[in-house]
Amino acid sequence: WWQSLISLEPAEGHLAVWLDGQLLWEERVAIPGYADARDVRVPITRFVPAGAPVIFHLHNHGTNTWRLRGLSVLDVELAADE
Repeated sequence: WWQSLISLEPAEGHLAVWLDGQLLWEERVAIPGYADARDVRVPITRFVPAGAPVIFHLHNHGTNTWRLRGLSVLDVELAADE
């Protein structure tokens, strides 16, 4: 979530999540802009090895407050032959 976004010049924030080198989700947010929040769920349709890197990216303009509540694995299915 983020509080009201402030900048002297119009700009945009960029949020993204990468998993094992693959972009899973991204969004661009207008600055200046109102406070808002996101609850994003992204299905993973490929095998990802344990320990694969997860990267949360945030690019900001101006003096703003952004918060990441967390990243979670909600459901895990393991194939017997993997």
